[in-house]
Order: sequence, then structure tokens, then C-alpha cells
Amino acid sequence: MKFGLFGMNVTGGLVMTKNPQWKPTLEKIAEKLQIVEKSLPNNHFSFVPISRWKGYSGEKEITGDAIESIILSSFLLPRTKNSKIFGTFSTFAYEPELVAHVASRLNIEFNNRFGINIVGGWKKDEFDYFKKEYLDSSKKIYEFAAIWTDRFKRAEKSHLKTLNSIIGSDIENKKAEVMCAAFSKEGREFTKKYADSIFTTIRKNHLLNVAPSNNVSSAMSLFVGNTVSEAEEYYKFLLDKDVDQKAAENFINELSYSNPLKGYFSKKNIHLVKSGAGIEELITDVEGLKNFLLKVRKLNINTLLFALPDYDRSLEILIDCIAKTTN
Repeated sequence: MKFGLFGMNVTGGLVMTKNPQWKPTLEKIAEKLQIVEKSLPNNHFSFVPISRWKGYSGEKEITGDAIESIILSSFLLPRTKNSKIFGTFSTFAYEPELVAHVASRLNIEFNNRFGINIVGGWKKDEFDYFKKEYLDSSKKIYEFAAIWTDRFKRAEKSHLKTLNSIIGSDIENKKAEVMCAAFSKEGREFTKKYADSIFTTIRKNHLLNVAPSNNVSSAMSLFVGNTVSEAEEYYKFLLDKDVDQKAAENFINELSYSNPLKGYFSKKNIHLVKSGAGIEELITDVEGLKNFLLKVRKLNINTLLFALPDYDRSLEILIDCIAKTTN
């Protein structure tokens, strides 16, 4: 199993708190990935950002300051050695030909370490922001994603051929790994047909029935301390007293427009929305994290991604636990 980091490109990570502990810059993200590579030279970490244009609203506009994917990837790739750097691209916001042009060049220059994470979109206000027709169902979202992906792959093939003729680069196996979320039935069907890697939650992992060629990535929102009580206190500090309740409620309302069932589930499990936009949460001490890492290896997961509320506070603990459970 490989490991990675998720959502480090926004203030506070994915935690819906009015008191964010993590404030990212391009330099700080690169520094953290360099620490990972030095500490875990054989792991080949993945980095997956999130893509947001207007945030989740609320008092702090949670995730509204997301560092844009092309800028972020172009900065990180030359400053890392073996990390897989993904860009997250909303299909309504990016033209696939533009992404293909960037992807082909980055993968030739940086040893095929750039991948794309496709997001079909679900927030109506973001579609409105780009003056695009709102796709109000998972069916419409993935029908459009299929068209987008076909265009991307055709353009990527063309760009790679052109670059080969100009600079004489070996284009064999330089295609970008395509990742897409598979939270809904339509998403699972799309990823099996169009994607190389499937992003889903651990609780839905058993529903995938993936093709042999598909890799599976899952994410966890991690709150870790030297003791369980320390981790619980930190969780309460961020998400009881200082939770951005309006942001969490807005997240659920927006989600319900295109996926009423998922909106209902999120409302029933609003603690998961507050702690990590709906992904699983883990509140534990160091020994509990080690035990979890050993147990999760038995699941059908190729890459386990962690979202941390504070990468300055928690990343070295995570790295140490990974190192001690992989030797």
C-alpha cells in the first residue's frame, strides 16, 4: 500500500472550523513533501489537492482560498523527486485540451509523476460563477465527464506526439494517470470505464467491483495525538467550540441539489462533514494509528490519503507511524 496527502492546498485542510490551524503557501507545501520524501524514500507518496472556486460559504468561506492545481503542480514537481502530484480539475471550469497540454509537458519533464483528478462538480453556485449549465444529477455529471475525458485523452495523445517530434522525447508510458471519485453508482460506472484510479471512501470500498486495471484510493481525516485524550481535545477545540456550522450546513444543502440521497446521508452524519467534507475520520493516539495502518492493508486500497487539520502539528507523527509499520 502507498500513502499520500489530501487537501493540503487550502487553509485549515478540510476541517470546517473558524479557527484554522494550517495556512498553506506553495513553499510550505513543497517543504512538507520534501520532508516526506526524505523520511519515506521508498514509499512514492501521492499528493491530491482539492479544487474549489467559491468555498463552502459559512463565516470563514471554508476552502475558498484553494491554491489552483496547474500553478501548484508546476511548482511542486521540480521540487520533489518521486512523489506523484495530482491536479484536481473541475470539468466545468477547465477546458480538457488545456489540461492535456499541461499534463503532457509535465509528464515528459518530470518522469510521468503528474496525474489528473477529475471532478464533475456538484455546487450550483460554482456552475453559476462560470455561467455554465448546472448539472443537477449524478447521471448528467458523469455523462459530461465522459465527453470531457474523451477530449482530454485525444488532446493528450496529440500533444505527446507533437512534443516527441519537436524535442525527441520518449513518449512511451507518459500518459497522465486519470483519477475520479466514485461515490455514487454513476461515478463507479464512469471510473471503471474511463479512469485509471478510483477515489472513494473506505465505507464504500466494498461496492466498487473494480476492473483489475483500476487502482483504488481512499481518504481519511486524521486527528492524532500522543494520547487519545490529547487527540480528542484537539478535535473538540476545532469542531465543537469553533465549528463553522453554516459552512457544514451549506455543504449539505449544495450536495442535496444533485444527489439527494448523499445529502441525506451527510445530514445524518454531519460530524463527518465538519471534520473532512464527508470522508471518514480517525481520532486516535500513536499506537491506535499504527494499528489502523496495519489493519487497513487488508482492504482493497492501493493508496491511502490523509487529510490533516494541521500539517505542522501532525505530519511528522503520521510519517513516523507509516515508517514503523512498513519496515
